[in-house]
Amino acid sequence: MATYGQPTLNNFRAEKGYYTTKEVSEIYHVSQATVCNWCRKRWLEAEMKAPGPGGKTGRSRWQIFPQQLEDIETHKDELIELSRRYWVSLLAKMRR
Repeated sequence: MATYGQPTLNNFRAEKGYYTTKEVSEIYHVSQATVCNWCRKRWLEAEMKAPGPGGKTGRSRWQIFPQQLEDIETHKDELIELSRRYWVSLLAKMRR
């Protein structure tokens, strides 16, 4: 039986100039649509590239710069703390 190890940023360092939305979604355990939203909102610095010839869907693809993921890892504790504050205030608003 083969085991599958979920790639993380520590063991998934690819030597290329960008990450795809699929790769980022697997790293952060979110959907590809979520990653696309992060790119559209400019939460992640990314470039939109048109599909190559023979592209089935005609949709453009996001290419996310590796430095963006490095910055997230560097500030991970701070981001977690900020998100905790947000969810507590959201819960308080829901109870009103």
